[in-house]
Amino acid sequence: MEYEKGSIYDAIRKAAMRFPYLIACEFMQKQTSYRDLLHHIDKAAEAFFALGIREGDTVLLCFPNCFSVVVSLYALNKLGAVVTPIHPLSQPYELEEYLKISNSNWVITLDLFVHHFAKLQSIRSLKGVVFRSLSVDMPFYLKPLYRFKKGKEVSQKDLPDHFVAWKDSHHDLKPNHCTPNLEPKRDRTNELAVILFSGGTTGKPKGVMLANKNFNALAMQIGSRGHAHEVGGKMLGILPIFHGYGLGVCIHTFLFWGAQVILVPVFTPEKIGKLIRKKKPSFFPTVPRILDAVIQTKDFQKADLSCLKHINSGGDKLPERTRQQLNTLLETSGSKISIVEGYGLTETLSGCIAMPEGEYRPGSIGKPFPDMLVKIVHPGTIQEIPDMEDGEICVSGPSVMLGYLNDDQETAKVLKTHEDGRLWLHTGDIGYRDPEGYFYFKQRIKRMIKVSGMMVYPVQVEEVLNLHPDVAESCVIGIPDTQRGQKIKAVVALKESIFQSAENEKKSELIHWCKDHLIPLRCPKEIDFLPELPRTKFGKIDFRALEKANGVTSYE
Repeated sequence: MEYEKGSIYDAIRKAAMRFPYLIACEFMQKQTSYRDLLHHIDKAAEAFFALGIREGDTVLLCFPNCFSVVVSLYALNKLGAVVTPIHPLSQPYELEEYLKISNSNWVITLDLFVHHFAKLQSIRSLKGVVFRSLSVDMPFYLKPLYRFKKGKEVSQKDLPDHFVAWKDSHHDLKPNHCTPNLEPKRDRTNELAVILFSGGTTGKPKGVMLANKNFNALAMQIGSRGHAHEVGGKMLGILPIFHGYGLGVCIHTFLFWGAQVILVPVFTPEKIGKLIRKKKPSFFPTVPRILDAVIQTKDFQKADLSCLKHINSGGDKLPERTRQQLNTLLETSGSKISIVEGYGLTETLSGCIAMPEGEYRPGSIGKPFPDMLVKIVHPGTIQEIPDMEDGEICVSGPSVMLGYLNDDQETAKVLKTHEDGRLWLHTGDIGYRDPEGYFYFKQRIKRMIKVSGMMVYPVQVEEVLNLHPDVAESCVIGIPDTQRGQKIKAVVALKESIFQSAENEKKSELIHWCKDHLIPLRCPKEIDFLPELPRTKFGKIDFRALEKANGVTSYE
């Protein structure tokens, strides 16, 4: 494909020129056209420049999904600053870690969160903290209600001098002199634009460096597959902007193609069902956990789903039960689509493989996006292996990251030049390819359990457990065993709580269920019950936390 040159700001400016009067964003029923979005971005860039933000600065963005975060993202990119989005509910010790890893020298956040930053030891080393009220993004009739509810939580007393309130990009913080063109005068296609934090396989996040080209290439690849290429279509933006899927797909890709992004700041399953009934979106990018919760709600089950033209699931493996429930609801509504599953990583911004539209192969994640090359190698080597054999998934192409920030050692472990001269990302994921070019994801390499010298994939056991009618979700880990090296333990959340006296009976039932569906090597020897399984900030089941709770401390 021939890809767009320039920055992500350049791409949005072109979209605004092509679709000036289409709606770009909707936040809490307040709609903004592409022309006005560009105007807000340009005025925000002037405001940030007046404050002192310059090309090469790194800026931490701490927002929920709202209009201000979209404006800030592209305004900062226009200036040539590097953007680092983070979870808005991050606690002070996490904020210290993010600031340290990203080397951020500016913060832009909501006034609700500003005192978290004021408490930080490293805050004096920052050039400035800019904060604003979420009410600025709201329609006029909601502003008083928000101030009444949240006003008591916000205080600007005792803030350091370099904390500045940003109330409105049109009227506050205007520069004292005219700055008609603030963009760096060069092609910034290959330059660093965003740092995203990966979930981290060792318990510590890494800063993933992503260039402008990664975002624009992803947008064009997704558009070529028909997953976003509909001018004026509506997209339900639930996924957070600090996540590659939320930022790269839900925000940039859909704005790139002239769609309307409906920004949802706080997720509740009931809210999504109501939004689908009211807004009738065309696109619903989601992840399994959100989808599983949403399809249980009455509003979603009653909704006319024929408005949906694409439902894409990524971020984690989609349970077969969830797929079947959703497809049944779609068929009942008269929809002709079915859910499309994909595969990606923060290191490829988000998706790089997806099932082609209208196709389905049980267990498959699909085929690579255009210009994304994928192959399977023996783990720890660059030696490619034949079809149908398990190995490490490697990816090469225009959405692959620049590397890990200030971590050459980790970068060298995952980005390797192969004999074909291409740079390949070693994903750390196990999978295989079938003879027709469809790929299958099985497991993270470091999640493999070695029982009596044989490898067991936890996902295989989890899939069986999750098919049991009483199981809501499960996580399988390996725990130390003197005879086998490791033995399999399952941690299960049941759909309905049971009396403690009945736990042993239920454990025995689940173990026998596994024995009926799995070879003995893969059957759990122990089962624990929890009301719900722990989650990472990225919404995935935190198997590391469960391992740690069971005495597993070595991850090498």
